[in-house]
Amino acid sequence: LFYEDPDAQRTPRGLPPGTPHHLLFTYKQGSVSLGEANDGTVTVASQLRREAQRDASRLYGFDETHMGVLESAETSALLNQLLLGALRTTIRD
Repeated sequence: LFYEDPDAQRTPRGLPPGTPHHLLFTYKQGSVSLGEANDGTVTVASQLRREAQRDASRLYGFDETHMGVLESAETSALLNQLLLGALRTTIRD
């Protein structure tokens, strides 16, 4: 995903120029959490890999679980806003 040569990881792979991307991540932990910060499924560190952040237009963190974010009204509103912005940019260009 992040490299042209995934095994060696020497040649970064980016999105085409002018293609913005937004990084959404989740961090809700259970009441008893030990170890690395996570959303109940994956670590926050894996969601925020340097390579994923490298070209991000903006990062958005949600206090949601890995699956709970799919039902979040706040997440839906943000996605709709971002998609509308992208549509307006496409139509304008």
